[in-house]
Amino acid sequence: MAADPVSEGLPSLDSDASTVDHTSENLEKEKSLRRASETDGVPDKNAAEQQSSDLAASDAQTAQADSVDQLGFELSASCEPGRRWGRYRILRLLGRGAFSHVFLARDESLHRDVALKLASSGTLLSPQGRSRFLLEAQAAARLNHPNIVPVFDSGRIGDTHYIAYWYCPGPNLKQWLASRAQPLPATTAAAIVRDLCDGVAHAHSRGVLHRDLKPSNILLDPVPESELPEKAAFPFVPKIADFGLARLPEEDTQQTTEGTILGTVDYMAPEQASGELDEISTATDVYGLGAVLYELLTLRPPFRRNPGETDMLSTLEQVRTVPPAPPRRLNPNIPKELEAICLKCLAKHSSDRYGTANELGEDLRRFLQGRPVEARPASTLKRLLLWTRRHPTLSAVSVLIAVAMLLLIAGLMFYSKQLADWNRQLYQANIEARQAQQRAEMAHRIAELSRQAMERQLYVSDMQLAAQARREQDLVETAHLLQRHQPKPGETDRRTLAWFLLRRVGRVGFVDLSTPGGALYTVSYSHDGRLFAFAGSKAVACIHSSVTGREVGRIPTGQREINALGFSPDDRFL
Repeated sequence: MAADPVSEGLPSLDSDASTVDHTSENLEKEKSLRRASETDGVPDKNAAEQQSSDLAASDAQTAQADSVDQLGFELSASCEPGRRWGRYRILRLLGRGAFSHVFLARDESLHRDVALKLASSGTLLSPQGRSRFLLEAQAAARLNHPNIVPVFDSGRIGDTHYIAYWYCPGPNLKQWLASRAQPLPATTAAAIVRDLCDGVAHAHSRGVLHRDLKPSNILLDPVPESELPEKAAFPFVPKIADFGLARLPEEDTQQTTEGTILGTVDYMAPEQASGELDEISTATDVYGLGAVLYELLTLRPPFRRNPGETDMLSTLEQVRTVPPAPPRRLNPNIPKELEAICLKCLAKHSSDRYGTANELGEDLRRFLQGRPVEARPASTLKRLLLWTRRHPTLSAVSVLIAVAMLLLIAGLMFYSKQLADWNRQLYQANIEARQAQQRAEMAHRIAELSRQAMERQLYVSDMQLAAQARREQDLVETAHLLQRHQPKPGETDRRTLAWFLLRRVGRVGFVDLSTPGGALYTVSYSHDGRLFAFAGSKAVACIHSSVTGREVGRIPTGQREINALGFSPDDRFL
């Protein structure tokens, strides 16, 4: 049975086989059948379409695609609504896969609806396809369990083989999970997989290995509301479907070439991903159940391809070699006991998993009843005792190794004192080295401070020389002295007002800044640079033009002295 709903396109084949290329004529016929199915009044159409997709995808990988009907029968055209097919009356096309078509049909003899799966002509052209279609019917017919989709009938009409399955009106588990925003509660997920374990254990007791357990192959049969417990979180009975890849005891193991990969990549066991058909056992289906439990708890499979990725090799390599991410990393609400159960199912080696679905089911029951589970990580001492019982010879060798290790430890302890002495010496050397480094840093800081003091002293001296040169009208020497202290990019600017004043005065000629008697205390430039003012001990502010250097006014303040002055922001006031 197909993994994907019909609403998402034609159902894909099991084992990730490629979908079928249809001619425009076939596509047009399919559209007309779907239009007809919308008006026939059959309930639960969406769920029925999904079951049909599940049924349609069980054909073998090696069959050729839905080609022109070499055997004289075109399914999508011949099985129109209302047409009889043996004792079955076709109601509508539910879905179409690469190797089969599935119809909702009415069994006129027993008066019940069935999902009628008809093998396409491409399947029948291949001996392996015919054999796989027959094996699917035989596998399903052996089983009778509430958690397995039953088969009602199988046979051949003309040149076309068919299988009549029980019709499930509900969705599949994959669809139902896709509609949820949050993972299932731990107890609900454990209860679902517990029921599935019962169905898988029944199949194993009949010699049937499913080999393709995944959420899309689990149909959900709605439970009547009158039979539901109050506030039921899962109102369905899960039923295992799609035995298209099942293996029977009498099946010729040479029919499938060693190295062939069977199953769906995201859910297959490592032995399937490696093509080791002889290693496939009941533990392979246990892995599939663990993958289903993993998705119920996290809403994602243990391994999955990136969106748009078509190459399966990287995913297959992950399945074979990379441990799955712990479920609690994706959903911290998962109990540790249930995570241990899930990870035991997904162990790389089949011997490390539960041996049978019954064992897994019993451990899930213990979890649901609040009892200790077998999958709980054992203590170190217990693991050691179990290992000793399993490997007595290796245990003796281990004892010898332990004695040798004790002798080695004694020798290491003998040298530990010497190592401690060496460490103390090294520690003392490190202390001395740090002290020497600190002394060197201190000397460097003192040298840097001395250099800065010398630079400041040189600056003061040069400013005095520059002022002297300006008074002597030696503008070249003045400019030379000022240029020595012009900072380069990245250097600290140590210039003061004296430097800028000398540069300004040097541009317009010598200006006598002597106040009308007394000492000069302060100088200030206007914001537009056209004027400057100065004053001193006689409390008279003198204003000069920066352009001509001439005095433009004096302002006696009547104060005792002027220590500082400045222009207003608009240069209108002093």
